Amino acid sequence: SLLNEYEFNDIVTLENVIVAIQRAEMVMKVADEVRKAIFELGEEGRLLQLQLDELVKDLEIEELLINESIENQEDLYELGVYYEDSNPYLAFKFFNKAVELNEYLIRGWKKLAYFYKHGIPNKLDINNEKAMECYQKVMKIKPDHIIAWGGIGEVYELKGDWDKAVECYRKAFKPE
Repeated sequence: SLLNEYEFNDIVTLENVIVAIQRAEMVMKVADEVRKAIFELGEEGRLLQLQLDELVKDLEIEELLINESIENQEDLYELGVYYEDSNPYLAFKFFNKAVELNEYLIRGWKKLAYFYKHGIPNKLDINNEKAMECYQKVMKIKPDHIIAWGGIGEVYELKGDWDKAVECYRKAFKPE
């Protein structure tokens, strides 16, 4: 593939990686549609299922390898932003890896907190405790961070702990 040639010559750009991931995503979406049709075929679809599995198995591995090969937290963050609307779970994985590489990446922690608070259908359940942990990471880096205080307040509100929620909201709007 073109990406392999660029890697060999050490001239890969973020745009090359995005294009490769986009193509893989398009093929995976088509594969999902074909899987639905195969399900409707029942027993007659077994051979088609085997052929489809053979076609996409390398693609899934290639996508994982592309994701694992990116080592720049800024590139990972930007990829997360790029995929936030079209593929939230992939965006979530990019943000996760970005904060693994740089635990001081405040905007990465905020994005993760958002995903934990809202979830991703069929991929990530809502987890307010994890959202709270992400906001607390932000607070360790920048104690007067308004959005983090507001986010912690929102988590307390969702839990029904109104007193703590109000206290956090006050700190968000009047940092000490």
